Amino acid sequence: MPLAAAADPSGAPGARSAAGGIEGLAQSAAHFRLANGLEVLLEEDHRQPTVAVLVAYEIGSRDDPRGYSQLAHLVEHMTYRGSRHMKPFDALSLLERAGVHRMNGVTSPDYTAYYALAPAAALPLALWIESERMAFTLERFNEQALTLEQKIVRNELLMNDGIEGMFRRHTWRAIFGPADASSHPSRPLNGSRHASISSSWFDSRCTSG
Repeated sequence: MPLAAAADPSGAPGARSAAGGIEGLAQSAAHFRLANGLEVLLEEDHRQPTVAVLVAYEIGSRDDPRGYSQLAHLVEHMTYRGSRHMKPFDALSLLERAGVHRMNGVTSPDYTAYYALAPAAALPLALWIESERMAFTLERFNEQALTLEQKIVRNELLMNDGIEGMFRRHTWRAIFGPADASSHPSRPLNGSRHASISSSWFDSRCTSG
């Protein structure tokens, strides 16, 4: 289930990472589960008039179905394309108008997360945006947006497929061996690999069963 947490995943000096923040919070934060199954970690710190909202889903790139590499990454991008009550990219523009300057979505092998470091007064807005993303994003999925985001994801992968990407792949091969490294679910991926799907692919899987 999604995990909502208060942390500072901004990447600023001294700040905890998205993953590290969640793990660190587990030691000191209040931890409870809502009636809808959402797990919540809450840590109060009144030294700054800010609040950090992080919503993490326990699904990442290693959960991509065979033949649909980068699907989790693509879905992360698509969730900014609007929802039932938001136009495309309102999740960003509404937060910016509320004074939020640190916000992003990230996809790792183990999780997908969205975060915002906001003025305390913007907490209701940040939570509402994440509830919209969670409940109504699929309603705005369409072929045009999907095609555009596939190109963006592909370009991101190509940009990251330089020396750093080569280093990661060589490191994995050294640790796991050529065969294991190529099939390991958390392996680094080449920039040439991307999810080739259509909006009907999502419709068929969300309406089945």
